[in-house]
Amino acid sequence: MKFLRPHVRVDPKDQVGQGMDSVFVLVIFFGVGFFIDRQFGFTPWAMITSTVIGAVGVFYKLKGAYETKMAEHEQDLQAARSMKS
Repeated sequence: MKFLRPHVRVDPKDQVGQGMDSVFVLVIFFGVGFFIDRQFGFTPWAMITSTVIGAVGVFYKLKGAYETKMAEHEQDLQAARSMKS
């Protein structure tokens, strides 16, 4: 099939890669919290806490990637403006 591209790798720097990273991190933190709840009977507090910690971590990772990308775009814009002048 022409629609399927063979050997396509997901780049962790693009949006799909960041989305997959986010989902995997949240699922792992949710699973760890679920396991802790089952082992120690904290139901549902460890699961909620670990999921929130994972979500905050994902947010800061995405925010940092966004700020880095915007700084690169700003530098490119400044360089293009200086070339025109």
